[in-house]
Amino acid sequence: MPGLSSPSFLSTSCPAAPSRPPPSTCSAACWTLSMDTLLALLIKPALFTLCAGNELFYCLLYLLHFSEGPLVGSVGLFRMGLWVTAPIALLKSLISVIHLITAARNMAALDAADRAKKK
Repeated sequence: MPGLSSPSFLSTSCPAAPSRPPPSTCSAACWTLSMDTLLALLIKPALFTLCAGNELFYCLLYLLHFSEGPLVGSVGLFRMGLWVTAPIALLKSLISVIHLITAARNMAALDAADRAKKK
């Protein structure tokens, strides 16, 4: 998917690892997340906030199935919490999809390099 290469947090260099080629020899098909952008933001306290907010969203979704919870004004507490944590859960899901695409592209590039080496 060429359109996914435009975000600034996707780079075209492979991480240096014993089983992979060094970054300078990596082809444009090898994709990784750049450590100095998105991943660096997530390693800090934002990671805890995203994980806690995501878990709270699913807990509130489960509780909302059985009850609205105590009323706060005219809205149930569980429903209000659900609306507050929904953007956090969506952001965490988006990040997971980005990681999935990155991992799939890395695996495809490594597989192509292994196949080329065997020929």
